[in-house]
Amino acid sequence: VFSPNYPHFYGPHEKCDLRVNETGTIVIDPFDKGYDVDPWDYLTVGGDRVSGSHEVFYDVNTTTAIEWTTGPYSELKGWIMCWEPPTIAPMPAPSIWTVRSEVGVGCRTTETCVFSPNYPDNYGPFEYCNLRVNESGILVIDSFDTELSSTGGWDRLYIGGDYISGRQDAQTIALNIAVNSHTAIEWTSDGRVEQKGWRMCWEQPTVAPMPAPTPTPGPPTWLVLEQTGAGCRTTGTCVFSPNYP
Repeated sequence: VFSPNYPHFYGPHEKCDLRVNETGTIVIDPFDKGYDVDPWDYLTVGGDRVSGSHEVFYDVNTTTAIEWTTGPYSELKGWIMCWEPPTIAPMPAPSIWTVRSEVGVGCRTTETCVFSPNYPDNYGPFEYCNLRVNESGILVIDSFDTELSSTGGWDRLYIGGDYISGRQDAQTIALNIAVNSHTAIEWTSDGRVEQKGWRMCWEQPTVAPMPAPTPTPGPPTWLVLEQTGAGCRTTGTCVFSPNYP
């Protein structure tokens, strides 16, 4: 849509009352070259008054009021305003993780990984996460730093019956922890010391390649119907006189 007479000068005492027929974004363009209006002349978009030389983007729908009004004084070049369809953000990839319940900040998940609360900053006190994977696979745990006690750890990760606690690097953690959708995975912290925590990621199990089948030998080319003495030796495609060479 264009101001009256655009790109020539608009006139005094003009008014346009507009609406769009679809939700989207309106862009007023050009700005520094063509959006040249007097302060008494203005657009109103959804209650906001637009006047002067501005770069303007507005999200609008079918109920958004759009009005153009000019005063009695100077007339200038005006403006052009265009509608664009709304930008639809892509859907995030589904996560392999399901958080069944949590207390506190909660364990953040991505498509294949899960993190202790606030990772890589320190987790907090009295936190709890109850997790499951949605597909069978292997859990790989990065460096692990939690409070450890002589009784097995106040702050600890529980995976399928085993507890992991304390300060461990990747070389001291069982990196191939097989899990499925029924494997219980829980994180618990107490009210005392808070440390960096952990990150663990799900990977697809490695499937060993099938061995190549042993080829079946084809039928022999030669058929010895009768022979006397040492006999004629045959191979796949050749035949030799007795005792050759």
